[in-house]
Amino acid sequence: MIAIAHVTYSPFATAFVAEIAPESLRGIYLAINAQCWGVGFFVGSFVGGLALDNQKVASHTMTSGFTANNLWLAAAASTLVGFVILKTLDWMCDRQETTFI
Repeated sequence: MIAIAHVTYSPFATAFVAEIAPESLRGIYLAINAQCWGVGFFVGSFVGGLALDNQKVASHTMTSGFTANNLWLAAAASTLVGFVILKTLDWMCDRQETTFI
């Protein structure tokens, strides 16, 4: 299923990002799109491996420590960090455009 989703998403993602981006910022939009995937693969592999290596299973429930259940907290935190970064970049781009006008 993941392969089908990836094959369906990949060809259209770059075209969609390029279409919605203003012409003067198209490179930044495409770079952020590519970087999100790269950072996700890097961080996801590390955090997922850490969660799987440190599982503590007792009666089919997770116990203390960094476990697969806590992986969702890490995913939520990384999403929040990404949102803050994108909002900061948006604010910086808006500020930069107003100084040139």
